[in-house]
Amino acid sequence: MKKELDYAINTYNKFLSFCKKDEYNLILFKHLGDLMYTIALHDDFEKYYGVPLHYFVKPKHEFLLKMYGITNYTVIDWDDFIRNNEELIKEKIKRENFKRGNIDILEGSAFISYFQGLPIKGIPIICDGIINNFFQYKYYWGRRWRNNLGMDEFKANKLPASYPNISNEKIINIENCVLIAPEALTACRFDYEFWGIIINYFQRKGYTVIVNSKDSYYKRLNTISTYDLGLTLEEVVALGMNCKYVFSIRSGLNDVLIGKGKNMFAFYSANFEREYMGLNKLFEPHEAVNEILIKNYRLYNFTFADKSLEEQLNKYLQAQKIKYTNYRKCQLLFKSNKRKSRLFRYKAKRIKHTYNKTEYTHNNLELSEEEKNLCKI
Repeated sequence: MKKELDYAINTYNKFLSFCKKDEYNLILFKHLGDLMYTIALHDDFEKYYGVPLHYFVKPKHEFLLKMYGITNYTVIDWDDFIRNNEELIKEKIKRENFKRGNIDILEGSAFISYFQGLPIKGIPIICDGIINNFFQYKYYWGRRWRNNLGMDEFKANKLPASYPNISNEKIINIENCVLIAPEALTACRFDYEFWGIIINYFQRKGYTVIVNSKDSYYKRLNTISTYDLGLTLEEVVALGMNCKYVFSIRSGLNDVLIGKGKNMFAFYSANFEREYMGLNKLFEPHEAVNEILIKNYRLYNFTFADKSLEEQLNKYLQAQKIKYTNYRKCQLLFKSNKRKSRLFRYKAKRIKHTYNKTEYTHNNLELSEEEKNLCKI
C-alpha cells in the first residue's frame, strides 16, 4: 500500500512540475469521445473564467488539440501510472480480486482519487466525477462535461477547425473505402453476423472494406484491418473523414467524426437509448449524421439510400428474435420441469448453461435441431 501511495504522489508531482501557475491545468485522461467534448469547450471555458487553459495530453490524443488549433498543452505519456504498472495491478488482483479487463475503471478511479475535480489555478485538475454522476445525469452524456467544468448554460459545441490527413502510401483509392468500427469500450457488442451483412453488401458493390479491429473473424471476410495497416488513432480518424462511408457501433470515434455528416452511420444498442440522437444535438453547424437505434430487434431511423441493406439487417434481427424466444422458452421450461424426466432436465440445463456462457449478447444464439425440438416439448 505504501508503494502505491508513493507512486501516486510521484505522479502527481510530475504533473505539478509542468503546471502553469496562473492558468488552469487540465489532464485529458478520459476516452476519445469524452476528450472531444471537453476540448470542444476550450473557447467557452476561457471566456467563462477569463483564464487561459493549459492541457496535459497523451501522445496518441495530441491530434485532437491540433484539430481545434490549440497550442497551449504539454504531452505526457502517463500509462506507467496505472496501465503499465504491473506491481500495482498484481497487488490489486491479489488484494481485491481485480480483473485485468477493468484497467479503465482502475485508471479512472485513481485519477478521481488523486486529482482535484474543481477549477483551481496552478494545480493539475480533471474534468470528472465531482458534480454529475453518470447514472443520475438526465441529459445527453456529452452535455455533462460542460457542467463538470462549472459552466451551467448549455449551447452546442463547435466543430474542429481542421481534420488530420493520411498518407496515400498507406491507403490507395481511399474514397472507395468503407470503414467498419464494430467495437467500443462502453457499449454492448453486436454479433459477427450483423457486421458481416454490412461488410458483404459493400464488397459486392466493389468497395474496399477496412475494419477497425484486431479480431481475426473479420479477416476471414476478406477485409483489411487498421491494425495490419499500422494506422495510428489519428490516421483512423483521417481514414474515417476521407473514406466513402463509416458504419460504427456508437463510440467515441463517432464524436470525433461528427463532421462526416450523412455518410456516417452510428448504431445504438437499446441500453444506450438515452444517448440516441445525441450526436446531432451537441455540435453545430454540421450536416446531420445517421443515428440508428436497435430496439426490439428492429432498426429505427436507418436512412441509407439502398433500402435492401435495411431489409437484410431487419430480416436478420427478426431471425435472432426467434432464436432468443426459443432460448427463453428453454429457460422457463427448465424452471418448471420438476415433473419432467431426468433426460429432459439434463437437456434443458445444458441449453441454459451453454447460452448463459455466450460471449456476446443473446442475439448470437444458434439452436440445433435437437434443441429446437426440446423447446417444443
